Amino acid sequence: MDVLVVNFSGRISNGKGNGIGIGKFIIENFGNKSVLINYSDKEINSCNGCDYDCFYSRSNCKYFNDDLVSLYDVILQFKHVYYIIPVYSDFPCSNYFAFRERGQCYFNDERYELYSDKQIKFIVLANTGYNNVRNIIKNDFPHTKDSHFLRLGSSDYGLKSADGNLMNNNDVRRKIRDFIAAN
Repeated sequence: MDVLVVNFSGRISNGKGNGIGIGKFIIENFGNKSVLINYSDKEINSCNGCDYDCFYSRSNCKYFNDDLVSLYDVILQFKHVYYIIPVYSDFPCSNYFAFRERGQCYFNDERYELYSDKQIKFIVLANTGYNNVRNIIKNDFPHTKDSHFLRLGSSDYGLKSADGNLMNNNDVRRKIRDFIAAN
């Protein structure tokens, strides 16, 4: 199966971290044409310093030529899409919020329908705040099934999330395999 994994972690992609570890595990085990995109490796500006120009024409966005448009284009090309979203301070990380916010300059009615109808699966890295993240995602994707969420918390395994070593745990690996197989 062709799989796209978008890791929204703000950590540099030097091979360390739970998001990058999970992303690599998924693409190595579940797809011959799989792609892992680390959001922090992309040049994507936050939404700021404008007069909502994108509300009138998406190409009016002063950041229209950064990597955001191409990222959304890639997402729409894949049937199987997984978002890895770390939770910081009980809410999705700022990269995920910036991605959602900047979507204003990407979507028109047709693109929005294609995107909102995708069956994206979410791996939420959360010791706390999982319900906040789930509610935000359910607001964006109201048809998302509960089975399309996998919560992984380092504290559940006696680990520190900053150490980025969830993938060393066999139970975590099994949960990810089961999650992908079920979806």
